[in-house]
Amino acid sequence: MIIDKRGRLFGKVSIIDVLIVLILVLAAIFAAKFFKTNDKAASATKIHYTVQINKVEEDVYNAIVDGTAVFDSVKNTPLGKVVSHDKTPYKEVNEDIINGKYVVNTIPDLYNVLVTIEADAYVTDSSIKVGKNIIRVNARLDINTKDFLGTTYVVGLKVLED
Repeated sequence: MIIDKRGRLFGKVSIIDVLIVLILVLAAIFAAKFFKTNDKAASATKIHYTVQINKVEEDVYNAIVDGTAVFDSVKNTPLGKVVSHDKTPYKEVNEDIINGKYVVNTIPDLYNVLVTIEADAYVTDSSIKVGKNIIRVNARLDINTKDFLGTTYVVGLKVLED
């Protein structure tokens, strides 16, 4: 008999054990199909991406130098080098309670800084990866250079043609 009175196949293996192994195999097959990507092989390509840093003082702005290497301050991996940087006055929107409207105020001695970084990236159909970081617009990057440390957000991205 294939299954005996105690529920064992050929008197040796429990039917519950067989079901557990079957479920694990099906889960592994599902996971493999679910996590598989259809990306073409990644190719190394130069990119420029721009990050924005808000509420920066003049001394911090001056610490950002073109040509300086940029690193991820959390993962300690290279993110490229600074190509250019620029500042604009920092502005805040405040409520004018007396007049019942909102006003835009320029805050003295504070700036929004845009830093353009050049990097070698691996470009696929679904992502652009620099080191261990996926670079996407609105992605947060904690960066540092030799003289600067800050939290930034990617606001622009351009894949350069070969």
